[in-house]
Amino acid sequence: MSWIRRLGAARLSLVLVLVLVLVLVLVCAGVGSLTGAQTGFWLGRRGVRSARLRRLEGRGQARMERAEALFTRYGPRRAVVLGRFVPVVRTLVHPAAGLLDMPTASFTLWQTVAGLGWSQSLVLAGYLLGESGRRATAYLAPAIAAVVAVGLLPPAVQWLRAHRAAVRCPQRTCLPGRRRTPCTRTGC
Repeated sequence: MSWIRRLGAARLSLVLVLVLVLVLVLVCAGVGSLTGAQTGFWLGRRGVRSARLRRLEGRGQARMERAEALFTRYGPRRAVVLGRFVPVVRTLVHPAAGLLDMPTASFTLWQTVAGLGWSQSLVLAGYLLGESGRRATAYLAPAIAAVVAVGLLPPAVQWLRAHRAAVRCPQRTCLPGRRRTPCTRTGC
């Protein structure tokens, strides 16, 4: 009978250790996410002075215009929140917010909301998939395929828009991001 009590105590201590480790991972993921975003924002802020001193040309100017268009289209709050969940944009949205002079308080609030939601959801999803063990392997390949498909949607939509614009306007003056002079064709 005493071995049953010892086994129960050992199991309870194992559960407590797992919960404490999970809490520690959640805290570290949140702190790392927030620290990285604030650092990117700060570097973007510092880059404003540098970018103004040496005028942006070529790719730098085009990327800055794209970032401004993203922030103008969705607004700075939505751009920061949505950008956190899109794979490539996640890296670029924080310095862009700093470069575009987004207010620090607003950026900090919205990147905290998005950063905690993103990091905590990934940690908990990993924990739950790890807990489910062998049952999760049947769902792992479709889940990875779904994540990759969602990540490929924005470039696919952009390509489709450019392709349709090229078909509509053979002169290529109406392509997204290239409208410098008004097109003479109707319907472009």
